[in-house]
Amino acid sequence: MGITRLHRGIILWAGLSFFTYATLAVVVFGNMWTVKYMGVMASGVLAASTWLTIVLNKPFTLDYAREHTDPSLWNSPSFIRTNIVLTSVWGLAFTVNAILAWGKMEHFILSELNYEITSYTLLIGTVAFTNWYPNHVRRRSHALGVG
Repeated sequence: MGITRLHRGIILWAGLSFFTYATLAVVVFGNMWTVKYMGVMASGVLAASTWLTIVLNKPFTLDYAREHTDPSLWNSPSFIRTNIVLTSVWGLAFTVNAILAWGKMEHFILSELNYEITSYTLLIGTVAFTNWYPNHVRRRSHALGVG
């Protein structure tokens, strides 16, 4: 399914590239280093590609948001700003998850279960924010009479 949507940009290409590398490294070459650092690398690749979409002024959430937004709003400053905020929150979540994966692997501070709980809670919170924030921006715009 992801391959059919590669036109969406960097984040899907990064995911495809990473998982192709990981599959080849582990299955074909038996590279156990990749297995050991898989969590850190997966979250790190997602974080790096997410931040890159912001640097390139093409936040990865734009393509998803356009599926649910009137095309006349696609170039509005509010729409673009909302997607920069959403992509930044995802970038932060992926960055923190890379740090959590490294901490779990190195057995710092938390138990393994607490790293997992923290990681999943962060992702669930990010999904909740992604669903809440655009509606919040719309409500605030309508309340201010911006339209």
